[in-house]
Amino acid sequence: MIPVAEGEQVARAIFSPSFLDLDGQIGPQAFYMEIMRSGKAEANISLFRLEQCDDIIAAIKRLPPRKKGDSICGHGELNVGEIRQIQIPLEDSKVDVLTSEHNPVHAGIVIQMEGELVTACNFYKPNGEPLEAIDPNLMYIMYQLAEMSSFVRLPAETEE
Repeated sequence: MIPVAEGEQVARAIFSPSFLDLDGQIGPQAFYMEIMRSGKAEANISLFRLEQCDDIIAAIKRLPPRKKGDSICGHGELNVGEIRQIQIPLEDSKVDVLTSEHNPVHAGIVIQMEGELVTACNFYKPNGEPLEAIDPNLMYIMYQLAEMSSFVRLPAETEE
């Protein structure tokens, strides 16, 4: 995996209603990792690299909703350098943004806490049900990501 440059802007696809708070802003739940349909646990928070993506609207509209009843409504823009500045008060812990040579349009927020890679298993039970409680340090990271996101809504004629 290759670190994404500090100054790059990245985007997280935002689905409504599950990724939005009651006030219509991006909520921390927009940054949860998911158990994929294949049963595999995500090990990063999936993003688009805006400098590498020719058409972010077309790219996010191709994504299937994560939850029944959801539809794509826009994206949240974040700065890689700001993401990396999130501090976790635990030994051997960090937040990073990485990409790969085989898919340079994609990046992922990778979280390490106490030397362990955070995956969707930190959010969900093996049967796919949400955990009753998520580690407070992990929730802090999700809130920070939501707070630093600039919400860019899809133009009305392109919303699904």
